[in-house]
Amino acid sequence: ENIEWKVASIYRLPFPDHAFDAVFSHALFEHLGEPEAALQEIKRVLRPGGMVGLSSPDWSGNLMAPRDPEAEQAVEVYKAMQQRNGGNPYIGREFGSLLQEAGFARIHVTAIYDCYEDVPLVAELLAQRIEEGIGRQVIDSPGLDRGDVGGLCRSLRQWAGRPSVLFAQTFVDAIGYADP
Repeated sequence: ENIEWKVASIYRLPFPDHAFDAVFSHALFEHLGEPEAALQEIKRVLRPGGMVGLSSPDWSGNLMAPRDPEAEQAVEVYKAMQQRNGGNPYIGREFGSLLQEAGFARIHVTAIYDCYEDVPLVAELLAQRIEEGIGRQVIDSPGLDRGDVGGLCRSLRQWAGRPSVLFAQTFVDAIGYADP
């Protein structure tokens, strides 16, 4: 009853200054082209002393077992695609400095592994994102064509269907305070 959902741009939140005690963001910052601007907007809507919590992956810390070079290459294609779209698949490791530069205080950063229970679902979502987003980008990638991408996505799906498969991803969590 006391929750109201809104859809808005992180760069222009539809809330007054100092409206919230806390703001939490999960798996967003790796997709942003301007994380500094997003943090400034978050700080604007936090009351003095309010807390921000951030959680995003750092794609350099993936664990994939059993090893499969083509499945691993599919993940590399996804990371490259994310960078071409203005995101940063390694943003988690930058949270501490980003929070400091945005003027937050009492910053704490930690990392954990998220071990996915439904690896076939995660692989399917990654493969779909690659297939949907790669069309225009593959033209600019020397040595990679649409057939290659399709094969890599098939390999990723097949790998995920193996017994005892493991896909774990590093997530970086950070908190900071908008001290007055």
